[in-house]
Amino acid sequence: MTEFIQKNSSNPGQMSLGFGHGGRRRGAGRKRTELVSRRVSIALPSSEWEKIDEEVAVTSRPLSDVVSQRVLRMSNIKAGDTD
Repeated sequence: MTEFIQKNSSNPGQMSLGFGHGGRRRGAGRKRTELVSRRVSIALPSSEWEKIDEEVAVTSRPLSDVVSQRVLRMSNIKAGDTD
């Protein structure tokens, strides 16, 4: 039989019982990042999409990761360009 663990309740004088894993609890879930998601449409030449698709296939990374990395890489190049 599964053992129950007494959990601290946010209401004084009340007790709740539950399993020792899973469920909602403080600190659980994905940690927040400074990245912000936005849906956009990008028009690129077919040759660029082929390069991106090839990188996705070779690295097994999601398309969004590959495109994000390329955008950030270009952003860093432009930011460092002092010409």
